[in-house]
Amino acid sequence: MGGWKDALNAVTTAVGVRALGVLHGARPAPRMPVRAMGLHFPNPLGLAAGFDRSGAMVGALAAAGFGFVEVGTVTPGTPPRLPHDRDCPVGVNIGSRRDGLDSAVVDDYAAALRAHWHRADYLAANLSSPFFRRDEDPAAVDALLDHLKREQAEQAQATGRRVPLTLKVHAGEDGTPLPTAVHAAHAHDVDGLVLVSASPRRLAAVAAALDPMPVISVGGVHGSWDVQERLAAGAALVQVYTAFVRGGARYPRRLLASIGAEMPA
Repeated sequence: MGGWKDALNAVTTAVGVRALGVLHGARPAPRMPVRAMGLHFPNPLGLAAGFDRSGAMVGALAAAGFGFVEVGTVTPGTPPRLPHDRDCPVGVNIGSRRDGLDSAVVDDYAAALRAHWHRADYLAANLSSPFFRRDEDPAAVDALLDHLKREQAEQAQATGRRVPLTLKVHAGEDGTPLPTAVHAAHAHDVDGLVLVSASPRRLAAVAAALDPMPVISVGGVHGSWDVQERLAAGAALVQVYTAFVRGGARYPRRLLASIGAEMPA
């Protein structure tokens, strides 16, 4: 199943999520609190960027059970729509509509960071898209992170509010050297890494290399066993996307209940 069927499922799930936001707004999901990047997460299960691109559904998604929601990808000119009051941390995934990673693209990332600084709980600079070839040039990745870290420091000083900065990257294949972007994240001391990989073994290697930097695992997560396996491999938090689209609006609560039932007393 995929393609148009997943697109149809996404619409159905979105409608169901909005309904659950009304039905379960006062009923909290199972709590499994996590502290990472200086933020409090009600549980370690998050929704990856791509489902709620604008932030319009954050309240309903939190009511559905997610412990955090990553919105976007947003680019310069995308108006912030994040609600002031919400029940879980909200990350904003930032990027550019342009190809590559030249100075104009870097400026786009910086502009998106500034535009969403006041309402984001964390920011994720997205280098994971296979269409834009963001992570092929080590010097360009270094230039991006250097610029974004300066922007982060300047915004924190100007506003009195520090927003964690993370980097979203592909993990590469098992048995190969870790990607340049992973090393760059470590060198520039970002606040966390959103790691795209379906391999717990690869996740474990990256988490060990970056320790104590928090790693958010995304990719190939279907059920409660997958979530627990990622946490055991070193992830601080775990995101889902396709499993939620296919599983429907009640999927997060079912998954969290299953994790709670399987955890040792």
